[in-house]
Amino acid sequence: MVSGDAVVSKDGRIYGKPRSMEEAAQFLRELSGSEFQFVTALAVMHSRTRKMLSTVEVSDISFRPLAEHEIQAYIRKYSVLHYAGAFESDAVLFFADRIAGSYNFVPAPPVSRLIVYLRAHGVNV
Repeated sequence: MVSGDAVVSKDGRIYGKPRSMEEAAQFLRELSGSEFQFVTALAVMHSRTRKMLSTVEVSDISFRPLAEHEIQAYIRKYSVLHYAGAFESDAVLFFADRIAGSYNFVPAPPVSRLIVYLRAHGVNV
């Protein structure tokens, strides 16, 4: 079994998936011009042995200041309601000034670590 999730954290506030387009725009306004953490968790459990491997990976991301028209264009183009912090990997390409730490900042399980864990459980990947 494989499970994972991601959140964005800034100044002690957790940004999950926005509930509306308005909230998505507000998330991006709050992340604009600031540094925050993208936190990805992954757990892999072998169904027969019940052995579990898990990890949490953190990326420090700094967004440049965003113009309101960029935010509006972004939320119209992308499925922002499906992503923690209202952004997916393309936003990092468009909006980030700096990225440090894990490069598994896409809102998905960290694929490199997933492969290692699956192999540890005997899966040929």
